[in-house]
Amino acid sequence: MEDASILQIILTCTAQDYLKSVKRDLSEYELRGVHFYIEFDEIKTDVKFQELLAKQVPVNCEVIVDYKFCAFSAHSGYIGRHETFIASGTALILKAHNK
Repeated sequence: MEDASILQIILTCTAQDYLKSVKRDLSEYELRGVHFYIEFDEIKTDVKFQELLAKQVPVNCEVIVDYKFCAFSAHSGYIGRHETFIASGTALILKAHNK
């Protein structure tokens, strides 16, 4: 998936809410976890989170539901800055695409 379009398919709603909106049943989909974790010890302005997340999205993914994102930051004069980013969700892949 192109990283430019990844944000268009990430939803915070449940799978049931999404499927109700598109009038489909959960049994029509394969479910796969999508997880993203990155940490570093200094601020890196060149980190492209969208691009890194896009690499985790399965081929033929219709949408990612139940998306959660957490960011943690710690700063100490002696240790420096430490950043942690965690994201996860569930990819819905139409079973017809996998045949």
